[in-house]
Amino acid sequence: MTALVGACQGETADAPASADGGSGGVAAKLVALSTCGGAAADPFGQIKTLELKVRDGSSGTLKSVLTKAATASLGGGKTSASFSAIPAGSPREVTVLGYAAGATTPTWFGRRTGVNIKKNDTTTLDMALMAVEGFTCVGAKNMPNALFAATTVIDNGRVLISGGFTNASPDGNVVKLESASNRAYIFDPNTGKFTATKGFMQEARAGHAMIYLAKPNQVLIVGGTKKMSVASAGNAPPLWSPGDAANLTYEIFDIATGNFIAGPDQGAHCKKRVFPNLLALTDDYVVSLGGAPWPHSDTDYYAKSDLYEAKHGPNEPTGRFKDVGNALQLNAVRAGAAVAYVGPTPNGTSRYLVWGGNTVGSTIDCTSPLPTALRHAERFKESTEPGTGEFFGDYVLEGDFATAYDSKNPKSLNRDMALFFPTLTPLGRKDEGGKEAYRFLSVGGARHATYHPQQCSPPPAWEGAILGWQTPSLDDAYILTLVEPTDTTKGRLLTKRVAGLGKGVFLHQANLAGTGAVVLTGGFSTFGGDADFSMQYFDIASGKLLGSAQMTAAAKFVLRGGHSALSLRNDCVLLYGGADKLASASLNSTSMATSDVYCPKFLIPN
Repeated sequence: MTALVGACQGETADAPASADGGSGGVAAKLVALSTCGGAAADPFGQIKTLELKVRDGSSGTLKSVLTKAATASLGGGKTSASFSAIPAGSPREVTVLGYAAGATTPTWFGRRTGVNIKKNDTTTLDMALMAVEGFTCVGAKNMPNALFAATTVIDNGRVLISGGFTNASPDGNVVKLESASNRAYIFDPNTGKFTATKGFMQEARAGHAMIYLAKPNQVLIVGGTKKMSVASAGNAPPLWSPGDAANLTYEIFDIATGNFIAGPDQGAHCKKRVFPNLLALTDDYVVSLGGAPWPHSDTDYYAKSDLYEAKHGPNEPTGRFKDVGNALQLNAVRAGAAVAYVGPTPNGTSRYLVWGGNTVGSTIDCTSPLPTALRHAERFKESTEPGTGEFFGDYVLEGDFATAYDSKNPKSLNRDMALFFPTLTPLGRKDEGGKEAYRFLSVGGARHATYHPQQCSPPPAWEGAILGWQTPSLDDAYILTLVEPTDTTKGRLLTKRVAGLGKGVFLHQANLAGTGAVVLTGGFSTFGGDADFSMQYFDIASGKLLGSAQMTAAAKFVLRGGHSALSLRNDCVLLYGGADKLASASLNSTSMATSDVYCPKFLIPN
């Protein structure tokens, strides 16, 4: 069902005051999407009044450009209205709010960002209405559910979703994750439409990564596997080995044609990675890193990054990975690491923080309770020459995460436990003692201790050693503050624990919703149990985690982990797929995908 809110059918809205720079009109072509999580609701059956909010973002801070409310009625069979005398300018954030009869707070929300409102003209916008503080159902017909699918934002704010496991089956003491999908879909949040791509992926895969390349309008797809296994006993996260058909390198999705193209060099210079990390550089270069087996890796194979160079001419259908030798060497072999954008250098090049996922060799040192010093963090700095850069690992780790090993309390969190699969969300720049610093939110993950006295003969003299994977801890939530080095001082990574995490969690998601909060969704608090983490907010201004009880939508959340999620350009969060339990055959290829959008109530402009 659609309705046109615009100048073509005549209902005149209350007009705001015009700006000195002239004004124009806004026409919003609305699409009604149903709610999910309880009884379905149709916005056009509820909305009686529409309100338009317009804010300017040219100064870096969103400010309203309206001096008077812009409203229009939609009830009584009316399907159109006109918003006129809207101050012209760019970039504008345009929000439409839908109110039920007599309501003072909106229940429906639509938004477009980066809008150019033209003087003496009408700007027409496609806009999907989504539930406020609830879940809006989206999805393609016959779209199967998938675990460990990949997502990325592509052109015009659309989203590409690909792959993932679609089946799980018991096999002795393990559950096999299998039937990786070769299907891909595109979701347009402006129209609410989910469509299958014209072509299929060259290789079915799960646990892969994707990144959008703007200039060639293509998507680079790297790594993944066709199989993984989960211990039925529930004592470890999903694991993979090179024998699990993890021989996938890369392919490219060409958006213009809708086709997937195999790498032109049959994967030369592109390592076979599972859950890799991709860093976008200038000129559409991409660094691919990590993706080693966890928690152990006895080779430095995965300590080397790969470099992809996008196509630069009409005669090249795609780009390719280049042979860079040891030019992009990490300071540790990594698996299940998290990366986040730090910010531009003074030269305009990119910087990234790499966090967690430090694997260790499986050879046991029976002379010491501690592993070789773990490098939990390093930073990548792009150079001015295209496709070059360096990883720096000499940051001083300070604060709560840097707690030393205590033989009297060996299971307490300490710096000698590796951290796998945390989420890492950038929170912005902050001055720290007059020095350049950047903040991040790290939440969850699975810890692995590498002290193995049981395998030493005779038993070692030291005590209190423990073995293997540790249940996710509710104490693994931190504000990380990255203090950049100077000519005379080393860089520092300050870590401060954040209280309020409801339970330990891994295989969850953390996404920015607007500029005010990070939304945590889904995940598992144990390796073999049900998905039992629903939702929490991290309020950026106060630096506090808010509990599920403070979120109305938490009661409607479909519990799952291993799902995909990303922030849409309308500031809502898209969630796709996942499983309600890992160590069972609950994932079935005939089950429909859980695909929904969450729009927090704090997105409503004042």
